[in-house]
Amino acid sequence: MYNIVDLLKKKRLGEELSWEEIEFFIKNIKSGGIREAQIGAMLMAFQMSGLTDVEVELLMKAMLFSGERLSWPADWDKSLVSIQSTGTTGNKAKVILAPTLAACGIKCPILSARGVVNVGGILGKLVTVPGFTGAYTFDEIKKLLSDIGCCVVQQPQDVAPAEREVRDTASIIGAFHNNSIKAACLIARVTAMHLHADVIEIVCGPSESLKTREEGNDLVAKIRDLSRMMGVRCQVLLTHVNGPVGKMIGQSLEIQEAIWCLNGEGPPDLFELVCTIGGHALHVAGKADSYEKGQKMAAHAIKTGSAKKKFMDMLHAQGVSKQNVKDLFKHRKIESGLSPVLPVAHYFTHLSAEHTGFVHNLNLTTLNEIMHELVRRGTTNSACVGGIQLLVQVGSYLNRGEVWAKIHHHVKLDEDQTNKLNTAITLRLDPPLYDMTIDVKEQ
Repeated sequence: MYNIVDLLKKKRLGEELSWEEIEFFIKNIKSGGIREAQIGAMLMAFQMSGLTDVEVELLMKAMLFSGERLSWPADWDKSLVSIQSTGTTGNKAKVILAPTLAACGIKCPILSARGVVNVGGILGKLVTVPGFTGAYTFDEIKKLLSDIGCCVVQQPQDVAPAEREVRDTASIIGAFHNNSIKAACLIARVTAMHLHADVIEIVCGPSESLKTREEGNDLVAKIRDLSRMMGVRCQVLLTHVNGPVGKMIGQSLEIQEAIWCLNGEGPPDLFELVCTIGGHALHVAGKADSYEKGQKMAAHAIKTGSAKKKFMDMLHAQGVSKQNVKDLFKHRKIESGLSPVLPVAHYFTHLSAEHTGFVHNLNLTTLNEIMHELVRRGTTNSACVGGIQLLVQVGSYLNRGEVWAKIHHHVKLDEDQTNKLNTAITLRLDPPLYDMTIDVKEQ
């Protein structure tokens, strides 16, 4: 019989855990046989001492076997594709991708890896739309896909439940930046979903948890090895960014920007990212003969309004009233720039350039820190409305005194927060190169 304290001591000394020891750890997570503090301590031991390739494989399999593997209708075999992403600040691409792929004939379930309470999760964005709900049984998820072709829902309780606990705990204690833990969780979840194929986007950049392409490539290699081992068909994309995707950061703000994109009015870089990922998804699913044809199909679905129609149908099917769905897509010019259906902040603070120059950097780490501080200090509704509306991007030219961002917040900014926000932009006299590149990794 194993003891969690003994396993902790062993891992802290850098020794390799056996299958039986890792299985004991994961089974007790599921059963509640060990305390949250002990789970955190073990994950921190993984972080500090590292995991061998064998341990990563065993951890992934133990989390996978902690729940059920989904079973889909046989005639859906080649049409089920989902999108996984390590995420990037302001990245609302998956909100747009689900209906876009559905409009192209794919059944696209987005099973949110994070709960509604998470400030950055896709469900956290969508629940800012009044009435939207993401809690469904597996049978209900199948009906949504049958009727609409796409859905954004919480990960069902019986899909790799220990993986969810490991992931959430690792995020809280800061261990989820570990590529071994991240890869094990991702492939455990993807394997349990049992789809025809997955497109996995890995994001790296100065303001991401993965700072460099080297760190991104390390995670790509781990994902590739585990997916091949489990027979999971996936296309891995490595996206390098030196700024936000689009210009909105925050829950309701990102939903508004997604709506603009589906209306054909979104930022070019967001539209490009959606079409690029969508093109690869359509190609890997066999809906397009090549990535280029898939990219054109995705662009066509947005430009013709068929993706918008799918999104509206999905919102209504997931609890939003027909009137609110209709009002979301109305063209209105109001002070906040948001549809009145979405929650609006009490305060708006404009940030102005302190001198003249080209925008070389927007420090998203600083912007995020302030946004999360405002959420913690505010009401429950603050998480929905707090955010940053960027009026520039890397490469923009600003004159002294010109506004570069608008902060949406429920509680007033203090002097320290205002000063920090003003340091989040770097201006120089020489123009920079805006860099968003997507490297396609072999399947």
